[in-house]
Amino acid sequence: MRSLASDAKRDLLARIEEIGDIALPAKHALARAIHRSIGHIEYHFGKLTERAIRGLVRKDRERWLAVRELVATLYPDRHVQDRVVGWIAYFCQYDKLLTARMVEEIEPDAPICKIVAL
Repeated sequence: MRSLASDAKRDLLARIEEIGDIALPAKHALARAIHRSIGHIEYHFGKLTERAIRGLVRKDRERWLAVRELVATLYPDRHVQDRVVGWIAYFCQYDKLLTARMVEEIEPDAPICKIVAL
């Protein structure tokens, strides 16, 4: 990101210099205004670059946290999830309440679900 921003800044300043070369012979009072504008542009370009970098870091951090949570859920303590926390233990403890709650939560009216009584 930094190298891309550096290249873009260099190109932008080169174009501004071309504009100055065209405008300065017409009016010398423009030189001070152009240099002041260049300072503002460089400042805001730097702010834009830093915001973009912070956004990428935040996005990567969110992805990393999501993956870490998924791994902890499916592979807790380096064991496959169903070997550590299996459904049978919950069924033995909660019996019909577990089944009723599961039916409520999976939206049995949805076209992808089919509840089969055993």
